[in-house]
Amino acid sequence: MDITLTSAFLEQFTPTEQLVMIHLLLTADDYGTVEFSDRKVSKSTGVPYQQVRTIHQKFLRERIISNAQSNASTNAKQQFVSFCKCDSYKGFKRRTNAQFNADANAVEQFENIWNLYGKKVGRTRDLVKKWCSLASDERQKIFEFVPAYVALTEESFRKQFSTFINQRTWENEKIYTHNIAVPFGSFNPKLVEDPNLFPQFVERFNMKVRGSGITPVDMTNGLTERRRVLFNIAYCLHFRQIKGVIEKAMKNPLLNGSTGFSADFDYIFEPNNFLRISEGR
Repeated sequence: MDITLTSAFLEQFTPTEQLVMIHLLLTADDYGTVEFSDRKVSKSTGVPYQQVRTIHQKFLRERIISNAQSNASTNAKQQFVSFCKCDSYKGFKRRTNAQFNADANAVEQFENIWNLYGKKVGRTRDLVKKWCSLASDERQKIFEFVPAYVALTEESFRKQFSTFINQRTWENEKIYTHNIAVPFGSFNPKLVEDPNLFPQFVERFNMKVRGSGITPVDMTNGLTERRRVLFNIAYCLHFRQIKGVIEKAMKNPLLNGSTGFSADFDYIFEPNNFLRISEGR
């Protein structure tokens, strides 16, 4: 088996297995032998210990590696293992050591961006390959763009990550959400850095509208993703108007229950409604 960072390598191993394999290849000697300790590999790669143990056992079963000592136990704390096709490995190591380090970083980055993006749809191995094909500065720009994109879009309406990359969405100057365009430059990182910002705002909203006829938010199960997104949009575009819009809605007989209709958070913060209330329409 020729281990290379080609599409075959990316398809054969999961992202976590790739990290372990990369570590083993880079630490092996010229004969393809490496001192293996599950805990040491876990510490070096950041992969949880139990996952390393599982991957270790799999590599042995599939003859990717073999015990270099006949009396070695797969459960031993420390042992030596060899790659089963050492010759192909040695040539690979001489050719691509630097590139291997770069790709190892890219694979680790993918795990982070995959978790940050949230919408985990698609074949992970294909996505890792696509991610690794991007230039490092492109990946950095994606890391800068994704927090805003995630904060301003519900997961169900978010593009699949493959589409996000293929369409180079991170290059857009505006994020289109709820029939409105939010300029990327208006995004406030505080929306994702402070997890208490939205719940605290909803509590203040409820206190303010209590007794006014406006329907308060159920704090037990009302902190929905959609409401968070609506708040984030208003926070980005109309930060200074939020308090005034709520007060206008409370005074408006068409919204405060005087004529039978009681507006709620969803209605007030729907972007087009928010603008109409702000403008007194």
